[in-house]
Order: sequence, then structure tokens, then C-alpha cells
Amino acid sequence: VKGPNLKNSEFKHLFPQFEEMVQRQKQGTQPSEGGASLADAAHVGVAGPAATETSEVSKGGAEGSEQGVAEATEGADGGGGAAAERRKLRGNELFAEQRYLEAEGEYSAAILLGSGVAAYYGNRSACRVMLGRWDLALADCESALELDPATLKYHVRAAKCLNALGRPAEARAHLDKARDCSGADVEIKAIDVIQKGLAQLKVAGSPTPSEAAIEALDFRGLLPSCTEAITAAAAAAPACANLQEWATALQKRKGPAA
Repeated sequence: VKGPNLKNSEFKHLFPQFEEMVQRQKQGTQPSEGGASLADAAHVGVAGPAATETSEVSKGGAEGSEQGVAEATEGADGGGGAAAERRKLRGNELFAEQRYLEAEGEYSAAILLGSGVAAYYGNRSACRVMLGRWDLALADCESALELDPATLKYHVRAAKCLNALGRPAEARAHLDKARDCSGADVEIKAIDVIQKGLAQLKVAGSPTPSEAAIEALDFRGLLPSCTEAITAAAAAAPACANLQEWATALQKRKGPAA
């Protein structure tokens, strides 16, 4: 069974020696001198924050609960092959050491070698959550669910990603399928916080902040409650641009804490 993304054909135009790399990985040999490694191929096209930002992502909050969630597959016979399983196991080691960027590369390599294993996508999504790569983590959760819809924890992680992106209605749809899973209660609470913040943007009458909109809220006596709701929502949805912009503008209006 082929995975829904990261198919080998997509990488051929980027690496002419791709077929050679795959074969050498399966045979346990090294690439020829000057050739790119499979891990190098895995990082091509992967956008997002640099590795130096991982410490900020893993400080407390909902993201911290992802530590230690990298799953073990049922063994090399699960569809990935021995070479893919080795890369997955190395990824697990790196994940445990909080070396998330390197672990992401190992899981990507495992996917290239055996893309029909849901846990490879699930493990990589956990790395990407820790790296703050929410859209890519969400895509991996969706891939894992296509391959293994019975594993409900992927719904919870997908909800976490959607909440971070400021898409609480979609997050709730995932949680409706996994309400009894660990971590679901945290995301359900986050949905309520984010929805209240987004509702305040409607009250303000503008998805992006402006001095006129802030002055209007102040005139109506709504600025304190609006500031509280939007600030809380922005903390729960770190990748939602509108909430982040509003929270920053309101914080500047409020001034530094006494």
C-alpha cells in the first residue's frame, strides 16, 4: 500500500541518483562519493522554523505533552522493510533526546523507504509539532489516518494542529471521533478559548487590528474583555496570524506590565 504523500516519483527530479540511494539503503551500503544521502533528500522541500526554535516549542503548554509519543511500529514486517525500520528506530532515539529536527529527517527517510506505515507519519507529525511546523504536522496526521483510521490518537494530534492554526471547528470534528483519548480534554478546552477569541474579532469588526477598531472597542467599554479573550486565544493558537496580530496590537496599547 502506498502512502498518500512523499512518493518516490516526487523526488526523482530533485535527485537523479535517488534510485541508487534507495537501493543502497536497502542493501546497507554507503552512497557513492559526492552523492546525496537519503536523509538529505528527506529534508528537501520541508519548510519551517530552524532547529534553534525547538526549545521554545517544547517549553510547557500543550506542545510539551508530545514528548515521548513517538510510536513503535510492530516490527520490520509491518510494511516498511528492514531499512525503513532502522531509520524509524534511529528517529525514536533522537526524539527521546529532544533532537526533533534530526528525528524528523530519520522518519522522512523511513517514509521514503516504506511509505505504507502509518506510524512513520505519526512519529514525524510528533516531531513537527515540537518544531512548531503545524501545517506539516497536520498533513502527516491526515496521512496516518488514511493508512490507519482506527488509531484515534492521530485525531487528537490533528486537533492540536488545527487549534494551533486557529481552525477550532475542524479541530472539534476530529475530537468528536476521539473524545476518550488522552489529551482530547486539553484540546476541547483550547477550542472554547480560541472560539471566544475569534468571536471578539467579529465584535471588533475587523480580522486585522487597526487603531480605529481598537478605539471603537475602547469607546464601547469592550476593550478589557476583548483584550483578555484575544490574548488567551492567541496563546492557544500560536500559528493563527489574525489572533497573533491582534494580541500584539492590544499588548502595545496596554503597555508594559507594571
